[in-house]
Amino acid sequence: MCEFSGKFARLLTTPMPVLFLTGANGALGSSIRQLFLERGWLVAGFTHAEEGIEADRYRGFQMNATDETSVMSAFEAAAMSIGKPDLVVSTVGGVRSWKTIRDTPLDDARFLIELNYLSAFLSIKIGTCLMEETGGAIVLIGADTALKPGPKRGAYSASKAAVIHLTEVAAEEGKELRISVNCIVPHTIHTKDNESWGEPADFEKWTDPKAIAEMCIFLASPAGRQVNGAILRMPNRM
Repeated sequence: MCEFSGKFARLLTTPMPVLFLTGANGALGSSIRQLFLERGWLVAGFTHAEEGIEADRYRGFQMNATDETSVMSAFEAAAMSIGKPDLVVSTVGGVRSWKTIRDTPLDDARFLIELNYLSAFLSIKIGTCLMEETGGAIVLIGADTALKPGPKRGAYSASKAAVIHLTEVAAEEGKELRISVNCIVPHTIHTKDNESWGEPADFEKWTDPKAIAEMCIFLASPAGRQVNGAILRMPNRM
């Protein structure tokens, strides 16, 4: 029994499918948000700062994705506003400068574990509490370097490898609750920020964020809900 079950018991479901999306104003989050709105979903977007996004069937909520009280309060507010989620997609994540392990400040390692791993952990913890009676789906975002580690990526690779392991554990725990949990693993996502450091010849080889959004749509479908505990690589041609 989820420790928050009593708190969330009075929240209602809605006839329209509901997406809870963390990192809704990021490059990937924006693509996911837009596609789900186009497909008729209600979307609750969670961001660290106020975003000012206006759209039909969209509600924005400010949240610290690495703080349990903040996530619980924001998820509850969203559920009261538009209903319990059918799908939770956690896109919060980031990097810091690539350094060898011996040159990586401990604060950077802690930052990456909190941002990449704890944000996903809390999305699962609170999300499954909201979905434990109705079932649903959860999608996390990994990174290809977690599967193929290389030098100067120790802290980042480890934080994303933790996300992949978390996916597999949560998928097992979610079976009896009818909650599927999967992890999409891109190589480099094609965003404006990434273009600033990448090689132009590689841009077309990178993963289109719209393709990741389409995969999220599939994983929320009846057929996609039969996928559980999968590590879905989407490297495009990298």
